[in-house]
Amino acid sequence: MNQTKIYITLVLMLTLSVSHAQNNESMSLIDQYITKYENFRESNSWDSLKFDNEGGESEIAKQLERYKLGVGLFNKLNINEDYEFVSFIFDQELQLRKSKIENQNPDVLYLYAFFLSRFNQIEDVWKFLEAKYIDFDSGIGFDTYYFMAFGIDKIYNYISTTQNEKKELLVKTIGTKKEDIHFDQEEFQRWEKGKYEYYDFVKPIKRPLNFYRLFNHKDLYKAEFTNWVKTVDITDRRTAYDCIHMAEYAEDKGTLIIALENYLKHDKEGVLHEQFKRRLFELKKE
Repeated sequence: MNQTKIYITLVLMLTLSVSHAQNNESMSLIDQYITKYENFRESNSWDSLKFDNEGGESEIAKQLERYKLGVGLFNKLNINEDYEFVSFIFDQELQLRKSKIENQNPDVLYLYAFFLSRFNQIEDVWKFLEAKYIDFDSGIGFDTYYFMAFGIDKIYNYISTTQNEKKELLVKTIGTKKEDIHFDQEEFQRWEKGKYEYYDFVKPIKRPLNFYRLFNHKDLYKAEFTNWVKTVDITDRRTAYDCIHMAEYAEDKGTLIIALENYLKHDKEGVLHEQFKRRLFELKKE
């Protein structure tokens, strides 16, 4: 085997070794989230994450903790034991959403709605209805599929017997009669699969950079980002744009400068051009 082939083989072996190590690292991290969720669920400290309108910063911090617990739930949701816990967390997200506190992450509310739908408790349809009509943004983001999780026959049978005062609003939301619903089980399964792909919390996570940034694992992000840069064409306009924001978070000045320079080659004018041009000037002055 000549030296070139030996070199290529060594590079491939090293790349595979690094990739395997990083995959194990992300899986180990998810295990930590699972353990945290299991310990919290069994504790008597649920009230520590209860919404009590203490103030914006405090409530957003509690929402982040509820989000982290959702990572564990995505991997270990127990239909026989977790209903009370999931229902409690969903209620806190509902109260937060109604509070109009700024900088909320609506994905947390939708995540726990997804969990709650797994239990098939028909009375929860009223919680979903409340969530959908909190405000305009919630109305757009809260999928009708959550209501369909109960099953079309089940929900329309329930509507025919319930005396709830919001019955007409529910009918308006899902349709007057089940025959009007263009919905099948395959479509629902695609929606369900889409939730797993969107959140990407089940180990092994497919987009570790997103996960590390979402939950502020900066050291892991920096290591993953360094390897990501080696695999992409940073001269591409879209890649350069993405890399600018990623390098800022990773505090990688050298890569940030290269990404800015490449992006500016594509966009010769406009708001972003001026913004990135100023940033590049600042970096080179440092």
